Amino acid sequence: MCKLSANQQLLTISCAFPFPRFEDRSLFAYLKSLEDRQPWTPLVPNASNVKIPVVQHVVCKGLTSFQIVSELEKRELPYGCWKLEDVLRQYLGDVFPSCPNMLHSFDSLCHIESPFPQLFSRKLNRDGIVTQSDRDDATGVRHVAAAVALQNSDEMAAYANSLADAIKYSLRAKDLCLEDDVVREHLETLVNIASYYQSWSGSSSASDSD
Repeated sequence: MCKLSANQQLLTISCAFPFPRFEDRSLFAYLKSLEDRQPWTPLVPNASNVKIPVVQHVVCKGLTSFQIVSELEKRELPYGCWKLEDVLRQYLGDVFPSCPNMLHSFDSLCHIESPFPQLFSRKLNRDGIVTQSDRDDATGVRHVAAAVALQNSDEMAAYANSLADAIKYSLRAKDLCLEDDVVREHLETLVNIASYYQSWSGSSSASDSD
């Protein structure tokens, strides 16, 4: 989770590392197989990736090493929209129809070098491609593709409220003063953030829930 001080917003981060590349499937086919599921997993406990975010920023690395779309699959896309950015924007628009999506893509793969631990599935070959056969013990993965999604969601209202309550409980348990200016400022910031997201999603304000 990160805080944008200018607008007092909270973002959750999700990641697909490695982003699966297949020897017998295109990127378009993989994204289509996900249906309404997201290809990335939340890295923070407060995010469910179930609700459509209010806004989303996706950064991809190494996805140009995919076969983007097969000749037959081109029929399912608008004419000429067969590049990586076209396919990704089509997918994001279909899965997150009411959400503005920003997209940045980098061609190079993520290089995996020692001492990075080899924690990957054996189905991943040395080039980071999912295969039918297992990788042997003596062979490591050299590089993989990856994708990161920063999401702004109204789930943050519940999280900000729970975080404020946890701070209050912790300070009271330790018999510490809640009136300290710095503590009070942080608590007010969290409550304001929660109120902002609640009003955004049509819920009751944070003050009403206290």
